[in-house]
Amino acid sequence: MDITENIDFFCLSHNKDNYYTMKNRFYNLGIKCTFYSGLDNDDSRLNRAFNNFNKRQMSITFGHLDIIHNFYNNSNKNYAIICEDDIMIHLNIKEILKKILVDFHLLKLDVLLLGYMLPYKIDKRNNNYTLKKLLHNNSFYKYYEYPEYQSGTQMYMISRSYAKFILEKYYMKFFELFDIRYIFDKIFIKRGNRALIYPMLAIEDDNQDDNYHRLCRNIHYTDWYM
Repeated sequence: MDITENIDFFCLSHNKDNYYTMKNRFYNLGIKCTFYSGLDNDDSRLNRAFNNFNKRQMSITFGHLDIIHNFYNNSNKNYAIICEDDIMIHLNIKEILKKILVDFHLLKLDVLLLGYMLPYKIDKRNNNYTLKKLLHNNSFYKYYEYPEYQSGTQMYMISRSYAKFILEKYYMKFFELFDIRYIFDKIFIKRGNRALIYPMLAIEDDNQDDNYHRLCRNIHYTDWYM
């Protein structure tokens, strides 16, 4: 079975160059992806931003929410994979996702991080990452519970039921979101039964200007990614 029969892919892309790069990557992987360019500058949800940084964070947050809204209301599939436009993707992601779909169900997950920010490798010394047990799982890939400070929405997978929860709790409450200054990866990936997969299936692209983003990429980069 083609995993895309049960998963919709979405990419939030504000940058035209990144859009063409990501479109080409998904094409080469044989995956149909819906792209969303984000909020227009005159979107009413941005009216209360008090500077450009805040406006950008709000735009990203509501961009993710709009994608989840689109998935829940316009798709009949059970899962969505949502990503940002500055990532490299595992060459065998379609094959790996066949197993992930089974594991996601067995673990009763709501959200699974497939790509995220992490400036070190996960090993036995990382006490804040607890391995989730799968009786059948002898795979190279492992699933871990992650701490509240975990950041990064480079790529993540959600269930339809979790999309419903997020929309009901947050979608129409953008003034409250603004007032307490939510950023997407500070709250929306911190609810429900959550896990991350390691090694990750998506990493930062190689054109990062920020030192932290570049470090996260270099720690985890292999030639598995395109």
